Amino acid sequence: MIIRSPEPEVKILVDRDPIKTSFEEWAKPGHFSRTIAKGPDTTTWIWIWKPTC
Repeated sequence: MIIRSPEPEVKILVDRDPIKTSFEEWAKPGHFSRTIAKGPDTTTWIWIWKPTC
């Protein structure tokens, strides 16, 4: 015979829009930098970083 205790009631709350975003925010100058998106020009940084690990 298996006796189980009653399971606790669980309430789940879901936020439908957790991150408030808008095109007005994205359109502001400086919000997104193309130089950051492009990435580094060389792989020198990885060769400097790797031996330090």
